[in-house]
Amino acid sequence: MRVITLNGPPDMNSQMTIKDQVIALKRERIVEAAAQLFYDRGYDRTTLEAVADHWV
Repeated sequence: MRVITLNGPPDMNSQMTIKDQVIALKRERIVEAAAQLFYDRGYDRTTLEAVADHWV
């Protein structure tokens, strides 16, 4: 499986606010959950609700 990172270079993270870091972490976790569900269930059988339940 392909890994997607949204963090950018290390020096960019130091310039991000805590709020921006939290947003980036949440986005990364949601994308990871969606990718896992797409793999497990298939794209057509994965719902937004399932992704929301899975990433928490």
